[in-house]
Amino acid sequence: MLIPDRSKISSVTILVFFALAIGFTLFFYLGNVQPGTEGTPVEEPMVTDEVIILSYIYFGIALFLALIFFVFEILRNPKSAKSILIGFVVFVAIFGLGYLMATGNPIPGFNNPSNVKPTIKLVDAGLKAAYIFIGLAVTGVIYTEISGMLKSN
Repeated sequence: MLIPDRSKISSVTILVFFALAIGFTLFFYLGNVQPGTEGTPVEEPMVTDEVIILSYIYFGIALFLALIFFVFEILRNPKSAKSILIGFVVFVAIFGLGYLMATGNPIPGFNNPSNVKPTIKLVDAGLKAAYIFIGLAVTGVIYTEISGMLKSN
């Protein structure tokens, strides 16, 4: 029995998911809008719900694969559990820091059922954590480049 090459399967799968994301993005920005919202400041695309559902599906797939690879790595190399656990703790700590920094103040003049303190605080925490992750990524890239230049001289 022939076993297909996993790298080809994963490449095709990534391309399919990427094509779906591009298609939904184009429909979102270039498609029709909900009747009654045309030309208003709150113009809503027709496929907003579908794009949100697709993002939930992508998030679920990513979470599932991350957990599966985590378990396989622990089973394959139990000593790596320590470094994986440290990374997870740092990840949770950054989200905790983002939550502590979040204000959660409702948006004035925005009448929506989700414009309440708990929801706004979670969104604000996620944004602040994302800013911290971006800052760490940029700092890591700069550090890697500078240390690489200093080592080569």
